[in-house]
Amino acid sequence: MDESCPEEVLLDENAESAKHSFYMTGDLEVSPDQTMLAWGEDTVGGEKFTLHVKDIATGKQLLQKPIEV
Repeated sequence: MDESCPEEVLLDENAESAKHSFYMTGDLEVSPDQTMLAWGEDTVGGEKFTLHVKDIATGKQLLQKPIEV
């Protein structure tokens, strides 16, 4: 790990979990060009994940509506 680079939080699971009575992330993947982050999240405990995609630089969600699986 390069200690000269500042830490960057891509997904704050603690902040997200505070919004729900149950919270679990599934797969998490950074795009090859390192500009986007995609992850699945389960907020009900049924292991049915919703897909989210955000722009890493701005933090903005890129999907108008998350994709429910």
